[in-house]
Amino acid sequence: MSQFADQMVVHRKLLRSVRLWRFIAFGVLLFGALYIGALMQAGTKNSAITGSPYIARLTISGVITGKNETITAIDEIIDSKNVKGVILHIQSPGGTTSGAELLYEKLRELSAKKPMVAYVDHMAASGGYIVALSADHIVAQQNALVGSIGVLVQWTEFAGLMKTIGVKMEEVKSAPLKAAPNGFELASDDAKNAMKDIVLDSYAWFKNLVKIRRNIDDTGLNVVSDGRIFTGRQALANKLVDSIGQESVAKQWLIDKNQLDKTLKIEDWENKRDWKDQFEEKISHFSKIMGLNGILGTYSGSNQLDGLVSVWNPQHQ
Repeated sequence: MSQFADQMVVHRKLLRSVRLWRFIAFGVLLFGALYIGALMQAGTKNSAITGSPYIARLTISGVITGKNETITAIDEIIDSKNVKGVILHIQSPGGTTSGAELLYEKLRELSAKKPMVAYVDHMAASGGYIVALSADHIVAQQNALVGSIGVLVQWTEFAGLMKTIGVKMEEVKSAPLKAAPNGFELASDDAKNAMKDIVLDSYAWFKNLVKIRRNIDDTGLNVVSDGRIFTGRQALANKLVDSIGQESVAKQWLIDKNQLDKTLKIEDWENKRDWKDQFEEKISHFSKIMGLNGILGTYSGSNQLDGLVSVWNPQHQ
């Protein structure tokens, strides 16, 4: 009888434990649903929805890869009748050269349709500076990092390690420079020279872009295009930016230069993505808050850069 009573006690404890965890799980799910719903609703309460004229803040941050959603956002801003001007808010060390080029070209389309000013918040280096060049006026913080004009390509060589552990990569290819250089063998001089030609060609394009957009002569161009980084003050002295200040300075220039209404508010531009994209983003945000990344989060290798890169600090790869 005593054994039966003990079993009943254990059984009741298990039931209480299950009920408790069910309650906690239900509470978490309810909180998450309410949180995500509130964020989605809050995201619609801006001037873009209410129909009031405003200045759109388009933020370019992190590593630049030329993602489709940014291109889509630019197209949407071009089509928006409520957007009277654009502040291009840049916080980027650069990224792929082709991604920065794509973004630059698209932003030039935007600049032709809407008044635009670039504001460098913290950093606009390498590909980030290419993006800044799309604007006709650049404002930077005094201690922002600007410049790093250059291109590089990198690869990891582990042929020595493979030899040490007794591993050899066999291959058959159509020509000596096919898929060269690669990490499975020491790069030949021909392979290195081929890559150098590519880097120098893209570098020449980058320098010419700076020369044209910033109206810098060859002497000045040689000073700023050796790959170094500049503070905002140094960038101003070397004609890489037009003025020093915070975002308010950029807004004031935009208003004065284009005779815009001084009462216009700045609104962050949010892509008009479908409900699935928005839901996945809010779930990811909620997961971080609740510490559930390991359960709900997924690993993304989107920051891995391939090919030619225009990035100030290669470790951002």
